[in-house]
Amino acid sequence: MGAENREKIFDVVFFILISLIFISLLFLTPKFVGFMTAGVYINSPPSFNDSRPLPNITFTEDTIKKNAIDLNRSFFDPDNDEFIFKVFGNSSIIITINTTTKNVTFSANENFNGIEHIYFVGDDGHRRNATSNNITVNVTPATDIFWAFQGTNFSALNLSNPFNLSLFNAFGKINFSVQVNFSANASKGQDINLTKYINISFNRIEVNSTHLQELNKSATLSLNDLTFSNPRILRNGEICPATICTKLSYSKGTLKFNVTSFTVYSSEETPSITAEVVGGGGGAGRAIIGPAFVIDKKEIKVKLKQGETKKEFLKIKNNLRRALTFILDLDSIKEFLKNSSVEEFTLSPKEEKLIELTFYAKPETKPGVYLENIIIRAEKAEKKIPVIMEVSSKEVFFDVALKIPEEQQKIALGQNIIPEITLFKLLEDVKGDVLVDIIVKDSKGNIILQKRRTVFIASTITFTEDIAIPKDAKPGTYILITKATYKGKTAVVSKTFEVVEEYTNLVFIFIMIVLVIISILLILLIIFMLKKAIKTREITQKSSDINELILVAEEYINLKDRRKALETYKKIKREFDKLPRVGKRKVWGKVKALAEKLKLSK
Repeated sequence: MGAENREKIFDVVFFILISLIFISLLFLTPKFVGFMTAGVYINSPPSFNDSRPLPNITFTEDTIKKNAIDLNRSFFDPDNDEFIFKVFGNSSIIITINTTTKNVTFSANENFNGIEHIYFVGDDGHRRNATSNNITVNVTPATDIFWAFQGTNFSALNLSNPFNLSLFNAFGKINFSVQVNFSANASKGQDINLTKYINISFNRIEVNSTHLQELNKSATLSLNDLTFSNPRILRNGEICPATICTKLSYSKGTLKFNVTSFTVYSSEETPSITAEVVGGGGGAGRAIIGPAFVIDKKEIKVKLKQGETKKEFLKIKNNLRRALTFILDLDSIKEFLKNSSVEEFTLSPKEEKLIELTFYAKPETKPGVYLENIIIRAEKAEKKIPVIMEVSSKEVFFDVALKIPEEQQKIALGQNIIPEITLFKLLEDVKGDVLVDIIVKDSKGNIILQKRRTVFIASTITFTEDIAIPKDAKPGTYILITKATYKGKTAVVSKTFEVVEEYTNLVFIFIMIVLVIISILLILLIIFMLKKAIKTREITQKSSDINELILVAEEYINLKDRRKALETYKKIKREFDKLPRVGKRKVWGKVKALAEKLKLSK
């Protein structure tokens, strides 16, 4: 391979190395520095037009208020940069911002009603922003009907008008013979929980007419999948009188009959021979394959003020093909509940039950975040549902919002989280120092970190706090709590995050390893090529020197000066002996020819 070709190869390898180093810098800079410099520019800050404040919003529970606010009317950017809007202060109210029109649509979590104070921040994409006025969003209560049956579509009903009611599932059916009117409940905004007070399960139909007086009417009932030859109707476990129950038909396992009022209805085989059976025996335990029951929530989070009451619902389903008896252990949260601490009930195969939990924060409850568990047991199966209760003062001057960046919601031991904390005023004429407590608790409620700072507020303010998770903390779920206290009144907010033993980006590590290996190999290759190029250059130079000496010796031979020719040949021989084998091949022919000429010149 010629020297020219080697130089070309060296240039190509050098270019590849420089390219890889450049790519590596582009890849690593955002990871370890957090930003890339794109250039120098001058950008004017956006502004909020106070003469066009955002209006307060009111809508009814479980409805949607579409395109209620146009943010473009109140936010302005001199550079016509496109705004990126964020909303702060909402908890149960859901706010959707159309990325094209910037119209705002309001909705809320299911069954939520109440007031939340929010504001919007418009970012121009250059780390400059403008903040709107605080607005009040009021979700007014509505009559909710909770049902877990097929049949009548309550979502499409006007509850103030009479309607025909039909409820059914795989186990049976209720079809009311007369119209049902819930106008009294609708006028008061009272909820109607059909799921709680109606039970349609295997060989059982029950309507609790004490709580659902509107349904204590005549109806046609059907019980499905019966295995009796000749069933008879039972009322509260006793034979139903003919004045109340009328059997209509029994075909293919379905018993159909009329009733005049409601309680618990079931059926049994009509006995043909009465006999006494004496015997005994034992039973073996049944293995539970798969989850014995399922729960619709992994966590319950309740935000309360002192003296406030809120309802939450928990749905439990028997996942087996046989009945299960459940024990709902609420002992740990009984201080925050109005109903009993333990409830026991039985679910038929595949049956569901909706549990209503009424949370209540007593007026004397200390503001803070309380972590407890609901324990649900059925035979040998047990599940725990974490309950997070945020209790704020009954009246507060400021509210607080908390945001943990998405990439920090799962971190490694010893790493930091940098949450964004926003404090905003609820009263315009209030300003002063707000005491902010930042607390980290583990899943058992133990405090592992606590910080305190004072923030002066004259208007809405957003700041960050660098929080280092101790290296001796255990992996698991943690809760970050922020309390803002002003004149003895405290607002509370919390967010959960996860700590793992080692949180790594495998793709990033793999690329890093590959880049390091490639870089090392290229560096070694370049060093080898450089050494080889230098050696080749030295050989070329020495060969050239030998060629010049050969020319000098030949000139002395032509001049018949044998002595000087021999002296020159000795120099050539010394230099020739120093050359490596590759260099010797280049000049061997000429050196040999010179030696022949010296012999002939004797």
